[in-house]
Amino acid sequence: METMSEALSWVGRAAQDPWDAPLGTIVAVVPDVESGAPEWLVIAPEQAATAGGASAAVRGAEDSTAAGEPAEGALAPVRDAEPTGARNRVAATAPLLAQAPRLRVGERLAPADRAAARARYGIGPGGARRIEAVESPPREGRHRTELAPERRRALIDALQSLHAREQAELRELAAMRWRARDEELVHDLALHHKETNRHAAMIRTRLAQLGGRPSWRRDAAARAAAHLAAQPPRLRRHPEAHDAAALLAHERRQAEAWEQVERLSRESGDERTAALADAIAADERAMAARLAANWEASGGGAAVSNRPAAGIGGGDGSGRPST
Repeated sequence: METMSEALSWVGRAAQDPWDAPLGTIVAVVPDVESGAPEWLVIAPEQAATAGGASAAVRGAEDSTAAGEPAEGALAPVRDAEPTGARNRVAATAPLLAQAPRLRVGERLAPADRAAARARYGIGPGGARRIEAVESPPREGRHRTELAPERRRALIDALQSLHAREQAELRELAAMRWRARDEELVHDLALHHKETNRHAAMIRTRLAQLGGRPSWRRDAAARAAAHLAAQPPRLRRHPEAHDAAALLAHERRQAEAWEQVERLSRESGDERTAALADAIAADERAMAARLAANWEASGGGAAVSNRPAAGIGGGDGSGRPST
């Protein structure tokens, strides 16, 4: 968790969403009324921030000393925000930010607006973010999804394979972060490591609802294979291009694998697993697009887009879940 002084140093920086779409400029930081820790960023459109004087950000209730009309912006959570170069990446996207409560620099955040902002971003008690893509695991005696036994087994098998691939990916992403020197790639890897952990938790939840659980044998084998695959790139002097190409190839295979699971789920009449597969496939495609765009901008795009690379996370390169 960032301190208030760290969060205030972000004032005046451009804000972007997790996929680098510009959101505006950070013009203020609002602390939690109880702990004093930074809770909200106020993000104003670029023109409004320039006119209002973004450099005179306040701690929520203090008076603004900016010349002219104080800037006004929408609230975005400090949680999951991180600096990347001269910009800050935040968890909010443009559609979320457009409908979030607004605050003028120098004004106090009303309790109703704070509650509305927490609800808007799915932040529950204690600051925990709610995962709404899947339901919670079934309690004792709770009715489970009714599927034909063979369909259930096929879905459980596919989810176990994909969970193993997520475990391998976590191991590979950690190794890539350790050896990466390019700042944008480091942030991309950190972001995707967080997303991959979330995907794995969602798979475990759905497996529990189907009456299954992850396969420890598959998970262990995938982690061991990922550890071995991580060794050769350590000998490269500049491994970033190889790592980016491998990660991009993996993201595309993962998206294809989840699309197959979505089709299998719909054929089986399992709309919950289909919705999960569709959501994760969209995340994988977005990450692939982000990687390709960042490396094209840095001059490495041709290598990343065209170069075949051994993928991470297992599988045969066909996009089918490994078994």
